[in-house]
Amino acid sequence: MTWQIFHLEGLISIPIMSFTASVGGEPVERFDRPMPVSFDVSGIDPKAYSTEELEQQLMLHVRNEETEVWENAGGVYDPVTRTLTTLRGHFSIYRVWMDSIPFMDMRTDHWAYAAATMLRSKGVLEAEQSFEPSAQVTRGEFAAWIVRALGLQVLQPRRWRSPISATASMRRRSRPPRSMGS
Repeated sequence: MTWQIFHLEGLISIPIMSFTASVGGEPVERFDRPMPVSFDVSGIDPKAYSTEELEQQLMLHVRNEETEVWENAGGVYDPVTRTLTTLRGHFSIYRVWMDSIPFMDMRTDHWAYAAATMLRSKGVLEAEQSFEPSAQVTRGEFAAWIVRALGLQVLQPRRWRSPISATASMRRRSRPPRSMGS
């Protein structure tokens, strides 16, 4: 396994890191299952942030090689080891970041502000500057939150429904009509 450090100003003195691995000269593209990746964040000044702020706002970003965009990969901060850990299914380029962008449509004393900020920093919510605390949530959005919160991988997007729909349809056809009794 090799790793390369990149420097970028303003990232709380923690460098951007690129991880790669090869087996028998062949690059490892994906893992059979997600594995924990931990980052030493002891370079963060403990006097500058409380443990609660670090637990709620510290996050890991992964560089999407195709879109060249940083994507939130969440992460869990351990104050004892001073590490940020997340599950990953592949090596990539990573950076540690603090979520300090306020929600423009939510006051800091709103009952859900701390939770919404923490969920955003962990990659569960995709909200950036607006949270819309009064908005309706669809079942699909809620399911996506659960998937991201649990760190599950989406293997075949948009294909999960067809086998379930087919099974439900077969069961409906095999049931006698209500007028015949059941």
